[in-house]
Amino acid sequence: MDGVFNFDYDFGSFLREIRKDQKISMRELGEVIGMSEQAISQYERGVRPLRHSIAEKIAEALGTSVSRVLLENGWYDDDIPECFDGDVDAYEEAKKEEEYERAQYADYKNAISFFKEHGYEIQSHVEDNGDNYEETVIVRNSDKNTVMLAEDFINLYCDMIKEIENFICYTIDRTLSKHNDSSQ
Repeated sequence: MDGVFNFDYDFGSFLREIRKDQKISMRELGEVIGMSEQAISQYERGVRPLRHSIAEKIAEALGTSVSRVLLENGWYDDDIPECFDGDVDAYEEAKKEEEYERAQYADYKNAISFFKEHGYEIQSHVEDNGDNYEETVIVRNSDKNTVMLAEDFINLYCDMIKEIENFICYTIDRTLSKHNDSSQ
């Protein structure tokens, strides 16, 4: 999600303090992240809404993270589990990995549903390799079996969905083009 910061404090001013402490000019920072000096100034002064993705980009260029700035100023909302020893960046990375795994699992379930709806039989096999596991998927249709890693199965499904979307867009473009040609 890339919403705008909606806090009771001016997050841009904290980024400005970090920038000034490092003796980096707005122009120099802007060059590093591909923004104008004016845009940097507007974000720092709170004149322009600061989106999360832009704040992360600025913070990264300054050698920190949004989460670290929030933590250092007492505004970080999550309780960091003890296993992270207060390392907010490691905790945030772990949360991103968990979110990615959830999205992968959702894609996996959607892929299984899609193939089953189209007459394929799906069989899954998990092999424990000690530290991790490897999951394979067998896709069966009437005349052959295809064995692939679960990750490849998900990628196949996602690629198929992209191809379908591209075909739909192509068809819409052709239809609109024909309509425009006939109306002239």
